[in-house]
Parts: sequence; structure tokens; C-alpha cells
Amino acid sequence: MYPELLSTKDERHVQTVLAYRNEAQECSAERLLEAEKNFFLKHGRLPEPHEYTAENDLPMYSVFCRLAREAFEASLRAEFQELSVSDGQILTM
Repeated sequence: MYPELLSTKDERHVQTVLAYRNEAQECSAERLLEAEKNFFLKHGRLPEPHEYTAENDLPMYSVFCRLAREAFEASLRAEFQELSVSDGQILTM
């Protein structure tokens, strides 16, 4: 019985990793923004982490986190680039 549980857990892990990779490749910041907007229009609020599901037309929460981090880092780079140019410093990121 125990080996069955272990193999089931391994299979779920593999399926989760494959689903993440597929969603990560298919989802862009623009698509995420549209999905977030549709969720907000339907529910009147932003989604909770557990609501990032295909049933809600949202990507996995981990995909949301990756895209949000990338957008925030791009914003920081742009902000720091402006600061470094005005101060005569060189930005290295």
C-alpha cells in the first residue's frame, strides 16, 4: 500500500510540473492582465491565490507570481536606469 501512495504522489508531482511548464509558456503579461480584468469584472475583486485555476480562466498562481516578478523587475530596471543616467552612474542588473 505504501509504494502505491508514493508512486501516486510522484505522478501528481510530474503532472503539476508539466502543467506549470505549459502554462508558463502560454501565458504572457498581456494575457494575465486580461484574465485578471475579467475576473475582477465578474467578482468585483482581485483573485485569492487559491482561485488561480483554469475554472476561473486564470493561470496557476506560480505563473502569476513569475509574471508579476518579471514586470516588477522591469519597472525597477527602468526606474533605476533613469536614476543612474541622471546621476552619471552605470546600471548593472
